[in-house]
Amino acid sequence: MTAVEKVSKHWKNLQQNFQCLESDPELGSFKVVRADVYEYLKRGAAPFEFDLIFTDPPYDEVDLPKLLDVLGDAMAPDGLLVFEMHKRDAVEVSKPWKLLKEKK
Repeated sequence: MTAVEKVSKHWKNLQQNFQCLESDPELGSFKVVRADVYEYLKRGAAPFEFDLIFTDPPYDEVDLPKLLDVLGDAMAPDGLLVFEMHKRDAVEVSKPWKLLKEKK
């Protein structure tokens, strides 16, 4: 599991939470990266293959089209993206993306 967080306070919280989980080998490995997610995905030397991505950006910084563009090769072919945004913002996705469910 990889978590990417640019806010230092939240990054430290994630590190502490994941350290609690590291004692169970069945859960796999955890990595917490302190970075802007857009920059992190852009600098990947090889395409990532994430099966599941949860996003919870600050509501005033939501840019779904930008995120979908940057994800490009980051998602596995049948991967799932869970994106949180303010309910008043419009959800628009273009091909090859497909909106499976919208909840307000």
